[in-house]
This record gives sequence, C-alpha cells and structure tokens, in this order.
Amino acid sequence: MTTQAKGFSLFDALITLAVLSILVSLAAPSLAKFRREQAIHQAEQRLFNLMNQARSLAVMQGAPAIICRSHDTYECQDTGKHWILFSDSNNNKRRDDTESLHHQWTPKDAQLRVRIQASGRQPFIRYHTNGRAQPFGSVYLCDNQFHLSRQLVTSIQGRNRIQADPNATACGEAAPTLGEDSGA
Repeated sequence: MTTQAKGFSLFDALITLAVLSILVSLAAPSLAKFRREQAIHQAEQRLFNLMNQARSLAVMQGAPAIICRSHDTYECQDTGKHWILFSDSNNNKRRDDTESLHHQWTPKDAQLRVRIQASGRQPFIRYHTNGRAQPFGSVYLCDNQFHLSRQLVTSIQGRNRIQADPNATACGEAAPTLGEDSGA
C-alpha cells in the first residue's frame, strides 16, 4: 500500500506565486489612484469646512473673516505652507497681533497642488458680516500625476460648494503644492 505525500509541491507553490504576482501588478495602479483620490477628498473636505467656518464666524462675531495660505500666519500669500482663518476686524487684509487666529492647518500631502483664483486676483477669500464673500472665487485641488482635480467655489453670496473640475487642468504644472512652498 502506497501513501501519497500531503501538501504542496514546489511547482504548485511557484504557480500560485506567479498568479498572485500578476493579480497584484494589475491592482497596484488602481490602488495608487484610489489613495490619491482619498487624499484629494480629505483635503477638499478640510478646506470646505474651513470655508464654511469662516462664513459662520464672520456673521456670528460681526467682523470679516479671511481664509488664505500663509508662511507666517500673518500675511496672505499665493504660496505658503499653512492655511489660516482669522478675523480681520480692522479690514487691512492681514492678521495683526490683536486679531484672533481661529484656525491653522498645515497639510502633510506635498504631492497635492493648489491654486486660488479669487476675484481681483487676491490670494484670499474674505467673508463679510452679512455672509457675503468679496473677493469670492475658487480653490482648485489637483493631482497632476493622475489628472484628478476638484474645485471649491465661493459665490459672491458667500455660499460654498464643491464640484469636479471637468478638464482636470486647472492647476497646471506650475501650481504650488498644498503643503509646501513652490520654491520662493
């Protein structure tokens, strides 16, 4: 009576390994794109909440509120590693020591690109005490590697909304990154 060995042969293990490696290589690009979409979604939600908070703050405290990028948490700039929200009670479009810094966010995703396109070419969006925004405009979030783009829009009435950027080209190659300086 002969007994057969139980288990896998080396050939069985190699075939299984080859099939698994093919499946992983097919799934890897989709997984990378999914992770980038999630990073954009997370940044989009964070900025959207910050924009809504700025509008509410302006109405409830009776002083204009500004959201912008900044290097030093005082001056609004086109590039900057921090996103700040502050009350601009003296209307000078910068945060002074007497004005409250209500929120500061420093994104960790250096691959995500951002561009602010506000009316009057201003590097900030300002909400007034009646809830209206002047300058109003859009913040574009882009990932040029996967051609993903989202747009956060603030209307002149101060209403905020999120929409897909249909062309996915709003940021272009020269846009500064969300969390890093563009080389200034």
